[in-house]
Amino acid sequence: MTISRAWSRAAAALAIMAGLSGGVAARPAEPIGMAWLEPDGTLVLMLRAQDGAGTVGDGMLRYPPRHPDYATLRRHVGPLAVGERVPVSSFPMPATQSAK
Repeated sequence: MTISRAWSRAAAALAIMAGLSGGVAARPAEPIGMAWLEPDGTLVLMLRAQDGAGTVGDGMLRYPPRHPDYATLRRHVGPLAVGERVPVSSFPMPATQSAK
């Protein structure tokens, strides 16, 4: 699974929660949420999506080690110890999606 596809799934979940029709807007330098590892190895992402009109959607996404996107997301988040919390940067969007 590519980073773009994994991000698309997470962004789609947040967009649905927030009722956004135009996608998720986030500045690249600004984190879109936090990540941490639970003792069983589950990667937890607490992410926020915002549109230009003030609509906000928060989502907690849980990826157990057996999840097909786990390795891709762990690479994106970077080094992480159990219990440590780190900021999550936005995933690079493919050119076909960023032009929309």
